[in-house]
Amino acid sequence: MLLIRRGPENQALAMMVNMEKVNDGTDLSQDVYLKPFDIVYVPKTAITNANLWIEQYLTRMVPRIGFTYAFPVGSGIMGVDTTSTIITPAK
Repeated sequence: MLLIRRGPENQALAMMVNMEKVNDGTDLSQDVYLKPFDIVYVPKTAITNANLWIEQYLTRMVPRIGFTYAFPVGSGIMGVDTTSTIITPAK
């Protein structure tokens, strides 16, 4: 991860922190406390990038086949949409 914080004279200081070494105890000098206004950047993992690709290129491009059904419940209406896995109130 990348930690960016203010240094002397408000200049930006950047330091790389290897969280694996902190977690396994091999380099505790990288175990730093966060201060107000610190910025922490954690890069995306391979699985995050794969999930983004699936969402952008497969999920949005493949047509969803299903049906929508609404039925009365009490004083309102409940809807079922089989193109998703969530039961949502009908509009």
